[in-house]
Amino acid sequence: MALGVIAPAQTVRLERKVEQFAWIEEKQTKTDTKLGGSQEKTTQYTYHLDWTDAPASGAEFRIPDGHMNPPMPIASKVIRQPEGVIGAFTVNDEISDLGGATPVLLNAEQARQVSHALSLEKPVKLVAGQLVFGADVAAPQLGDIRVSYQASTIDEASVVGVQRGDTLVPYTAQNGRKIYLVEEGLRTAEEMFQTAVASNTFKTWMLRIGLMVLLFLGFKALFGVVDVIASILPFLGWITASVTSLISFALTLVVGGTTMAIAWVYFRPVLALVIIAVASAGAAASAYWLRKSAAAAPETT
Repeated sequence: MALGVIAPAQTVRLERKVEQFAWIEEKQTKTDTKLGGSQEKTTQYTYHLDWTDAPASGAEFRIPDGHMNPPMPIASKVIRQPEGVIGAFTVNDEISDLGGATPVLLNAEQARQVSHALSLEKPVKLVAGQLVFGADVAAPQLGDIRVSYQASTIDEASVVGVQRGDTLVPYTAQNGRKIYLVEEGLRTAEEMFQTAVASNTFKTWMLRIGLMVLLFLGFKALFGVVDVIASILPFLGWITASVTSLISFALTLVVGGTTMAIAWVYFRPVLALVIIAVASAGAAASAYWLRKSAAAAPETT
């Protein structure tokens, strides 16, 4: 229950969203390269009023005058069901993460209870199942409040764990890892393990790709000084930002690809060979393009 709003049956998570019509700061930064290679950054700040569930006070804005927001009377909140019953067993871990959120349309009685609990000195209206505290719904003013609810419900769930009395808890394997799988709907243990493996594989590859991007940015930062020197010295005019980006990309493939391949040699040698082949081909193509660009560059006397 939240401010008198009772969640429907089978609810595992009730979300109260409180928004304020407030000032929002946006900034855009533009970088201009000057003669001699120096760079000048210009930041432009703009302000507009809109609904937000995390309004800033305004004191930290670049231009606080005229853009101060009133304090929020109440914050958004997520109320989670601490445990649930599946068949004859109690599940008290991760059950509240299940289910998709659907709007809870407030009725007149619920709206009255929420309005009484908040006690805001503003007119209140029930609009499309949510409460709006303000004089004019069509033309909101600074400080107006909007309250809405969402509930996540489930009818069936499947759990992989170990039984402790009448409770299902995580199973600790010999390697120290805890195994505890919870999914909405009826699933077999094999299906749940396959889903878990696929999810872990996806997360692992996303992590690898993220590290490759960081590696590329690191090489690009190292070559940043080359871009500046090339913009000053005419005989290095063929070296552009795109050239240093290509060099950084080639180094990323070689270093990152080789590192991943070494990690896979024992468990998946074929995959390791494929990674090395792709990294080598990419590096070779980059080297060929660089030689071609350098040869085609006009000579300066």
